[in-house]
Amino acid sequence: MDDEALFQLLVELMEKLSIKVVCKNLHDEEFKISGGLCKVRGRNLMIMDKRSPLKSRITLLARELKEFNLEDQYIPPVLRELLEESR
Repeated sequence: MDDEALFQLLVELMEKLSIKVVCKNLHDEEFKISGGLCKVRGRNLMIMDKRSPLKSRITLLARELKEFNLEDQYIPPVLRELLEESR
């Protein structure tokens, strides 16, 4: 499976968990911002720098997803393997 398809599967899983994924340009001269999971006005958001390499965004999504109970979610085998590796 290519990285773009893997990224889309991760985004879909986040959305099933009611987490909105937002990719924005996070460039700031003063601060280094890498993105991550946050809560804004009671809503879960996954914020990522759209300039980051796709592999880095995949790693970030997998890292954040490992904190959730995914037992009730269907997860394709390739994605399950990635999530297990990130633990």
